[in-house]
Amino acid sequence: MSKRIFLLAVLVLAAVTNSVSATPLDGTATILDPGGSPISENPVTGDLDLALNSMSVDPFVFFGFNLGPQSIELLGPGTYTRTDGVGGATTATVGPGQLGGYFIIAWNNNLMGTFMVWDVTSSATGGLYTTVDSDGDGFPGHAFVSGPFPGVSLYYDFLIGDPPPGINVTINISGGTVQECSETGGSTVGLTAATNLVGGASLGRVDWVIDGASAGSGSTTSSYLALGSHSVDVTAFTTTGESGTDSITVIVRDTTPPVLEVGFLDQSGIKITSATSGTHLTAQISPTDVCDPAPVASGTAVPVFEIVDGDPIKLQSGKINTVELPTTAIELSATASDTSGNSTSGMAVLSITD
Repeated sequence: MSKRIFLLAVLVLAAVTNSVSATPLDGTATILDPGGSPISENPVTGDLDLALNSMSVDPFVFFGFNLGPQSIELLGPGTYTRTDGVGGATTATVGPGQLGGYFIIAWNNNLMGTFMVWDVTSSATGGLYTTVDSDGDGFPGHAFVSGPFPGVSLYYDFLIGDPPPGINVTINISGGTVQECSETGGSTVGLTAATNLVGGASLGRVDWVIDGASAGSGSTTSSYLALGSHSVDVTAFTTTGESGTDSITVIVRDTTPPVLEVGFLDQSGIKITSATSGTHLTAQISPTDVCDPAPVASGTAVPVFEIVDGDPIKLQSGKINTVELPTTAIELSATASDTSGNSTSGMAVLSITD
């Protein structure tokens, strides 16, 4: 065999080997600001070749320019320090069962160095690569230490092949996490667990815990929550034992004041707005409240004197000084409050006719 034919055979064999061992990856590139809030999330594709210890990720547009890796160095378990002159990400540790990488990221003629370390969940058909916090700032990824985006983090989460069986769950609550009291002392709140099954998993059961106590099972549930703050936790299980969890805090508050009825009732209990002198009446000061079964109310009644020009006023002195005026109406004023401190007021006027 000639040298030329031999070389061609080697190149063909290398290409076949690379195409067999390289596995397409699909995932998300996430960029976080220094406080950990997402700036950008973009779908990405590429290839991972563990046999050849190589990885490629396609760039995406960020602030008008392509952002992506110029080079990727895959790293096994160990501690690594990189000082490449472009703002290297100093030191990162790759633990057992993890995969690491050192990336030189290019953007608008700038180069930035960063580590990425992934937890790897493997299956017979592929694996899930989830970025961990490799610089200890409390957020996934490893912040750039120099370049145009100091303190910003970039990381890739991705799948190769089919994902392993798993389940994600999110709590949805009708009316939101802040609920207005709608019955005595609290509210009955409807909760729904939205589940997302991956890797061919099947839903087994969904368990609820409220304020540390079991609150039943099922994708939907309702529970009475008293005034105040409550922790709600849900765990969803697959039929093969995988699980996902979510937690929220629900606040039940009472911001609605009592309803106050103020008026005058005759002897048959009918509300009236006028009466003749000598009529026997009952003052009505009646508070009701959806949340508080016993709101408190009080009131005062004062005579109303209609005065026109020339009306006589009689003054009398003695043990008790008095003033006589012709009374034309009675004004009843009242206030009511509930246990949450909400208050309201009302007023009624009874005209006196001769």
